[in-house]
Amino acid sequence: MRGLEIGKHGLCNHIDLDIEGAEKTIANELRQPGSDSVWYLADAFRSGMTMGEIHEITKIDPWFLIQIEDLIKEEEMLKADGFEGFTADRMFALKRKGFSDRRIADLLQTD
Repeated sequence: MRGLEIGKHGLCNHIDLDIEGAEKTIANELRQPGSDSVWYLADAFRSGMTMGEIHEITKIDPWFLIQIEDLIKEEEMLKADGFEGFTADRMFALKRKGFSDRRIADLLQTD
C-alpha cells in the first residue's frame, strides 16, 4: 500500500469512528468496492464489526478478512503496550507483518 505513493503509510484510520453514523458509513462503503475499501475494512474491524458481519456485507474471502483483522489486533496490542513495552523482538515481528516505521511510530504516539 505504501508503494501507491498516496500519502498512506499503512492501514491508517480512514474515518473518524467517533462521529455519529460512522458504522453506517463504513457499511455503505463496504457494499461498494472501491480504491479505499481496504481502509474501510480496517475501520470496520476497529469499530467492532465481526469478521462474519464484514463477510456478509462484502463477500470477501474470509482468509483475506482474517489477515486484515490480525493487523488491526496487532495495532491494538501495540497501542495498549505503549512505548514502554516495545522491544526489538516486537519490532521484528511487526516489520515481518509489513508495518512501516511511520505507522509504528504513529501507533506509539512518538516520532
